[in-house]
Amino acid sequence: DGRFRLVYLVFNTIGNLTTQDQQVACFANAAAHLEPGGSFLIEVGVPDLRRLPPGEDARVFAHAPGYVGYDRYTDLVAQQAMSHHFTAGGSGVREFKTPFRYVWPSELDLMARLAGMSLRGRWAGWDRSPFTGDSTSHVSVWKTTDI
Repeated sequence: DGRFRLVYLVFNTIGNLTTQDQQVACFANAAAHLEPGGSFLIEVGVPDLRRLPPGEDARVFAHAPGYVGYDRYTDLVAQQAMSHHFTAGGSGVREFKTPFRYVWPSELDLMARLAGMSLRGRWAGWDRSPFTGDSTSHVSVWKTTDI
């Protein structure tokens, strides 16, 4: 309940909503809880699909001693993927998997527009570095248009 000046989702949280309908509903819910002129902020990665060689469906996003993380793109039409996190330690190797729906910046802009918001700014990171075609993530802010 209530209205706020800022609503935010960080660290790829929007992807935890694994259907487009759920993501659209999230934008509508955020807009419904914003004060006039309020802002909705999302931090999320840009899908790594363009870096996949033809015929491959997975990409390592992190590795270190005792850890490997990779994303496997399981359904390109529904934009579904699964993150796999492997850790090795004294008790052996453990895997933790999380499903997610990847989403493009332009699709997020359309979701915002459907919810009555417009893009205020987009950066490659929290330092407000420019967002480009080579950016691997973005911080985007939409503002309600009912001022």
